Amino acid sequence: MFAAIALFLGLRLYNVLGKRHGDERQRPTTPFERKSDDARGKPAAERDTVIPFPGSARGDEAAAGQGEEEAFEGPVSIAAQITRVEKADPSFNENDFLHGARAAFSMIVEGFARGDRALLKPLLAPPVYSAFDQAIGEREAAGQVRKTEISSVDEADIVFASIEGGQIRIEVRLVSHQIDVTTDADGAVMEGDAHEVHEVVDLWTFARKVRSPDPNWMLVATRVPS
Repeated sequence: MFAAIALFLGLRLYNVLGKRHGDERQRPTTPFERKSDDARGKPAAERDTVIPFPGSARGDEAAAGQGEEEAFEGPVSIAAQITRVEKADPSFNENDFLHGARAAFSMIVEGFARGDRALLKPLLAPPVYSAFDQAIGEREAAGQVRKTEISSVDEADIVFASIEGGQIRIEVRLVSHQIDVTTDADGAVMEGDAHEVHEVVDLWTFARKVRSPDPNWMLVATRVPS
């Protein structure tokens, strides 16, 4: 119960990158755009922002796991990657994790659109929050208003999982349908359409330290699928 409460109080991820399908309009530029190697290129540094997911392990539970550092030699299936995560973190549950990822995604995406810094700051790694904060500030200075509504999160699948530097990193492919519109100071539409629902595909990476007493996950990277 407490994990569920924490989840809904503490999540609101805004995804404003992604790839659309068909003849949709281009999404406005956002702070979420990263080069394709950002999600896995560098291990997350010291970060103290988190996203609580159901089923996350406590430090004493995770300590029972082995294989904090396991190099992948050659192609490794997603199932094998997840198995290694479960070995390092015995309480990890894929379904619970993906349920949390879906909820976190919707909350952060909509929170960014509202400019809700208080909501976003404790949920994002410092570099990610800094990019969000800058984009929100630029929007506010221009008198622009952004409205984003997540109609549905249709798919959430783990596409990569690793253990790096004692930290579990999991990349999730999220397919959502959204309404996204930006208006100027006079209320005129600059980008998007308040009546158009479009499909967006995003890749988000979440991380937590295996032996940390904090059971929460944090958003450490986002990118557009190539």
